[in-house]
This record gives sequence, C-alpha cells and structure tokens, in this order.
Amino acid sequence: MNLKFTIKDKIVEDSLVAVSLYNQDQQSYTVVVTGGIANQIYISNYFPELLRPTHDVDLIIYPKIDASFFRNNTGPFFAKELNRYNPEVNILRHVYEIKTENEDGDIFLVHSYKYTRNGWERQKRNIERQVSNANEIINPKTNKPLKIIRPEDLLFTKLSRIEKIKNSLDFSDGLEKHYKDFIERDWNRLAEIEIYIWLETLKKQKTRLPAFYDRGEDEFKKELRRYTASKDMFDVSVISRLISEEKIEFDERYYDEILQENNVLSIEY
Repeated sequence: MNLKFTIKDKIVEDSLVAVSLYNQDQQSYTVVVTGGIANQIYISNYFPELLRPTHDVDLIIYPKIDASFFRNNTGPFFAKELNRYNPEVNILRHVYEIKTENEDGDIFLVHSYKYTRNGWERQKRNIERQVSNANEIINPKTNKPLKIIRPEDLLFTKLSRIEKIKNSLDFSDGLEKHYKDFIERDWNRLAEIEIYIWLETLKKQKTRLPAFYDRGEDEFKKELRRYTASKDMFDVSVISRLISEEKIEFDERYYDEILQENNVLSIEY
C-alpha cells in the first residue's frame, strides 16, 4: 500500500506533530485540523487502505491571525519544527502557508485560509462552532492533544463546496446520484459505493490534471472542479461508511443545526 501523503507518511506525521505542539505553545490560539487530513484521521483505524493522498494539511486558526502574526509567530514556529523539510514561509493572497518538501522533492503544504476582515466576520459563526465543538485526540508522537473538525462540520464543508461546483459544472450520472443521496442523508446507500475502484480513479485523475494546462486556463479550471467534486464525494462516501457501521459518533441533530445556521435546509432535489 502506497502511504505517500497520507497520515502514515513521515512528512505528514511530523506536520501533525507541529500542529499539536503549536496548540500547546500558543495557549491563546486554537488550531483545528480540517480537510482531507481530518478525513484520513477518522478512517485510518478502520479503512487504512482507503486513505486518499493529499498534498496539504488544512488548518483553522482561532482567533483570527494577521500577516504580521503569521510572519513573526506561526510561520517561524512551524518552520522550526519542520526544519528537515526545507520549510518556506509564505503569505499568499488567500492563504498563510508553510511549504515543505520530502526527500524526493515533492511539495507538501501546511496552510490556513487568509481571511479579510469582512470575510472573517461572514464566517466567524461557522468557525467558532467548528473550533468549540472540535473533537480531540492524543497525538501518539507527542502525547499532546490534536483537535480535529467534527464529522458533521466536515460533511457540511464538503456539501458547501460541491454545491458551488454544481452550479457551474454538469455532473456525471454517477456523481449526480451520489449527490442526491448526500442531500437525502442516505448514509447506508453512500456506504455501499465501490470506493476502492473510485480511489484508484481519483489518483489517476489527479496525475492527469497538469496536462489540462495545455488546453487553456478554462479547461484546466473545469477539470480541477470536476476532480474536486469527485474527491469530495469520495470523502463523503467513506465517512458515510463509518456512520453506517457506527464506527464514529455522528449527531444528526447537530448536523441539522449546522444546515439551519447556513440556510441550506431549503435544498430540494
């Protein structure tokens, strides 16, 4: 089994060590792991063969940090902890980023979204909910806490992104069906999807992405959206399997609250 860019990979393990150490070092700030790595953490004990490789660790940092704080505090801390990976601290238009590379020269990122003041205010309620309700595990490498976004919040972020993509892209019949099941919360049906083949298809699809540059920016963006929707639905399917088999706690009422707060209960199919 290829462990590259999964939580079994050394560079990913060390990045999560840095996250848990930063949470201990900065008592005034809370860092929560979200995105694909959070998904991997939930499934690793049950379906390690379904770990979908990802090139980054997505973080929520609360309260809001600014460029100066990241440049002088967060960035240098992570760079020090990840020194063996040639870290580079970057402040980009939309993200704060620590860029690292493994021994093969492959890039791996640790990053957090860079909010504007207005953007933060719009998302503040969601962020505060995600942070205050985050699950906590003990990082086995440090014996220190590591906060992980809850499955309910994780699924909502997937739903939000898939919805945005669907507004600009026609889904395949298969993806359309999975999307319908997702909206209807048919976790059992989503759990029955043949996801082993799907995972291999996703890996191939990702390696083909750079070739779409040659077809122009619009074609590349369209293919990237198609890949993003497919990988998000894959993650939803794997989480659904955990829900269906009662391997993780999933609170339907809490999920309802998230949907109500974000006015998405009106979604009809």
